[in-house]
Amino acid sequence: MKNLNDIKQMLSQQVSSERFKYKLIIYSIGMVHIVLFVFFLALHIWPMVVFNVGSVAVYMKCIDIIKRGYEHEIIKVFYMTYWEIIIHSFIATICVGWRFGFPQYIIGLIPFGYYMCATLLEGGRRYVIATALGLIAALSFIACRSLSMFVGSIFQLELPAVAELLIYIFNSVCNFVFLFMVTVIFVWDM
Repeated sequence: MKNLNDIKQMLSQQVSSERFKYKLIIYSIGMVHIVLFVFFLALHIWPMVVFNVGSVAVYMKCIDIIKRGYEHEIIKVFYMTYWEIIIHSFIATICVGWRFGFPQYIIGLIPFGYYMCATLLEGGRRYVIATALGLIAALSFIACRSLSMFVGSIFQLELPAVAELLIYIFNSVCNFVFLFMVTVIFVWDM
């Protein structure tokens, strides 16, 4: 029984670790990009194939920063993640349009931004920065929608309605899982 209690305590300490939480978030986002890489590769959407390779490289760099453990560098992980998600959403919208749901990922940035700013920054500026980044996320989401309406997509995909729905559902599920994960981490911290 003592071994079981030791394991529970070790797991509790690991889950309470800031590095563990950051790694969990970054690994999750990186895995989504690997799936998206395969998706775009299958559809021959080359700009997105290249971008997702770059995204995975960004997240590998983020993991390296987290593992090295320099507290002052962890904020870089947040900013790299934040801007990668916004840029990815824009490029995906330009390439394939709104209908696949890629801009949904921007919505997840708002609670993520508040959590990261609350845990990584000091004083009142953390709320100002989180709010500014939240507004940038909201404007980016609206800009993606506007862009898709007035410009259209570069690649005109003729996919069966079921395939289009499945891609949309995949993006929706990923976004909701991310929102759930950030919420659980935030509640755990409280």
